[in-house]
Amino acid sequence: MATINRVPQGLLSLLDAKTGGNTPPDTANNLQPVLEQLQFYLASIPMQAGQATGNTGGLDSITVASVEIPSGELWAVYGVSVQSLTVAGSGVVGITPTVFTADLDGLPNVICHLQTQATTNTGLGQSISNGVSYAQPVFYGAGTIFRAFCGITSPTETFITTNVLHRRLAV
Repeated sequence: MATINRVPQGLLSLLDAKTGGNTPPDTANNLQPVLEQLQFYLASIPMQAGQATGNTGGLDSITVASVEIPSGELWAVYGVSVQSLTVAGSGVVGITPTVFTADLDGLPNVICHLQTQATTNTGLGQSISNGVSYAQPVFYGAGTIFRAFCGITSPTETFITTNVLHRRLAV
């Protein structure tokens, strides 16, 4: 047993270890310090970039440029980015990286937009980018789909790219 010299504030409440308002003299045998190993485990797995491309055909789109996590895998995601390149016409294009669950009856189920929408007036050959990166990985499971959510105000044909920086873990 370890002897308690000075109790961190809130520890006894967390452990439900107060005895009549007094500090117990020692901790339980099963209370042990822990060293977080996840960062060391993930460092041994190579970083990968999932990428998909597609064309909006001049309309609002959430179905092009999808990167989907295959069955039997778990991804530690470090960043998601989307880019658009106007290839015909001009107008206002907005783009944001978005996470969806697997399609149900042909309709995507939105989990969340990962970033506020980047919007700009575009013309032929102009592009915009948007993305998010994480200091610590965020874990997503099989069937999760990363897509560009693209809003277009006029018939502007736009080429879309979605990138997902991740480490692939087998389940």
